[in-house]
Amino acid sequence: MTSSIDTSPHGETRPSFMETLAAPHVSAINELIEKMLGDKVEVALYDVASDAWSSDETLRELYSFLANYVKSLGFVCYQADGTNRVELPSQNGHGVVLRQTMRIGIHIPSHVFESLGN
Repeated sequence: MTSSIDTSPHGETRPSFMETLAAPHVSAINELIEKMLGDKVEVALYDVASDAWSSDETLRELYSFLANYVKSLGFVCYQADGTNRVELPSQNGHGVVLRQTMRIGIHIPSHVFESLGN
């Protein structure tokens, strides 16, 4: 899978997703994406607030499938504002989030990642 450097709206350069995270559930999602789309979709760490909505029907179907898959791993899934989201509950409401965008992004705040025991 393509490794990328993502830049936040504030101009911060961030390490690629693959270089940053290696939790088992993230690896499983990454492998699934790779099997389905090869290198057509990059996985990068970036701010959820900067996500852009995609009207691509294929991506909608992919996110629906991913939401169900991640739900099977024990995550809480819900839909809000027409966007498929999957969130790992945490004390302040932040968590692992999959959103329907031109890129598949998984945002994991450091306190949540640390709570996973890694």
